[in-house]
Amino acid sequence: PADPRVPPGAGSRMTEFSFVHMADPQIGLFAASSGLTPEEIARFLKRGIKIRPAPKTDSLDAERDLFTAAIDATNDLGAKFAVVCGDIVNSPSNPAQLKIAREIAAQLDDPIALKWVPGNHEIAPDYRTPSPELLAWYRGEFGDDYYSFTEDGVTFLVLNSTILNSPGTTGDEADNQMSFIEDALVKARSIGTDAIAAFSHHPPFLKSPDEPDCEWTISGDLRGPLMDLFYKHGVSTVFSGHWHRNNIANSNGLEVVCSGPVGYPLGDDPSGYRVVRYKDGAFEHEYRRLGPTPDNSAIESVGT
Repeated sequence: PADPRVPPGAGSRMTEFSFVHMADPQIGLFAASSGLTPEEIARFLKRGIKIRPAPKTDSLDAERDLFTAAIDATNDLGAKFAVVCGDIVNSPSNPAQLKIAREIAAQLDDPIALKWVPGNHEIAPDYRTPSPELLAWYRGEFGDDYYSFTEDGVTFLVLNSTILNSPGTTGDEADNQMSFIEDALVKARSIGTDAIAAFSHHPPFLKSPDEPDCEWTISGDLRGPLMDLFYKHGVSTVFSGHWHRNNIANSNGLEVVCSGPVGYPLGDDPSGYRVVRYKDGAFEHEYRRLGPTPDNSAIESVGT
């Protein structure tokens, strides 16, 4: 019998295209991470978050320059589309951050589609627990928070991972999303899609789907059912962010790609973006660093 993880018709068309995977421009994080005391920096480090000492600033220039460079690189590549995997801004209540994100995104060349993915900083007031108010705000500003689309016979799912992490604060939203995911995957298989990939802010896991819950992954009661759906219907790759560093893990034929940030790094990987090439049923990808970072940024120059 056919392998149930492989969609019918996978690889049957000779198809090749590229897209750009970005994560965490998080406009405003450089300023929010500046001016911290050594004690505050040490507390972050205990959580695995590397903050660089920097004088206090309110400037948004660092993210402006980095996000602009990522959009320029996407234009130069002539990508089919670009996807921003969440944490577009650091604070949805700051109109200046949203204004910069909008202005830079508008610089993307017309033929290139831009796909938004919600992050915890857009959906959750405390950056962990989503609220109906911020969910409505996101939908008003950026559109649907979960959806699917196709490119040249390939199916892509966009997920709202913050809702999946904390399903108890937004009514039926998590259940509705899980139903949507299953329906979209069944439809993709029924039409003989060549491949299926997903985009989310949180990665499903960093090492193994059996790892303990943590703040950096899709955690809680819905991780298992989500992974079962991915395995059953042949999702080959999940592209994500949130960790502000690079990480690649595999499980049962599924590759989970966590990309470093367009904006402020929280580990040792530099700011950057990921170029993904799809060809005949398979995804290949490479991370490209952005730099040098601006002189007034909160991290050292990372070069080019």
